[in-house]
Amino acid sequence: YAVSMENKQAKEKSKDQNISQEKAIKIAKEYAEKLYGVDCADAVSTTEYDETQLSADAEVSSYYVTLEKEAWKYNITVEVDSENGSVNQIDLENKEGEECVAGVMPDEKLYRKNVKKVLQYFDKLNLEKDISSIRVIYKLKKDGTLNRGNVKYMVRLRDGSAGVVMYSASTKDLYRFYRISDYKVAMQMEDQACEKQKERGLVIYNKSVMK
Repeated sequence: YAVSMENKQAKEKSKDQNISQEKAIKIAKEYAEKLYGVDCADAVSTTEYDETQLSADAEVSSYYVTLEKEAWKYNITVEVDSENGSVNQIDLENKEGEECVAGVMPDEKLYRKNVKKVLQYFDKLNLEKDISSIRVIYKLKKDGTLNRGNVKYMVRLRDGSAGVVMYSASTKDLYRFYRISDYKVAMQMEDQACEKQKERGLVIYNKSVMK
């Protein structure tokens, strides 16, 4: 769980981390402005520090910077790697509605059209030139509605890693982005999860929309 900023100082110094809390907030604001066109000049920021175990021998220590402003329709949380300042995850929390809402009918044509938005998103992250393929993944219940009201865009990068963007069918936002270190492993896990969901009666849509 996230530990308070006051309790992590010794740990931070012992790991020779390069990014200060102030720098992490600056990076978070830069990405929020670039991706969502908001003005973060007077946004309220709160920061938590956490360590995530990526694998048996790899972990990442990150700042989670949440930016809030009364005029915004959502709050923005950016995960900033405390070692190198890279952004590993971005979350939108819509203040007017839930991102995952049941009972929404799918719109395959729209989800394919959204690939353009995903490409624009990755361009703002300076990653579009590294894209090698994109898959669209969503699950349907027996009644034909989206299982969780969201759509996953699995974007394979040329270095073997991946970036994932989640789209909300209810709020119409690209509401989550996160990095994955190994695309092949992630897809193996995705396929295993899909097989189990098929056994529960879900219909899986998992197709390449860009090669």
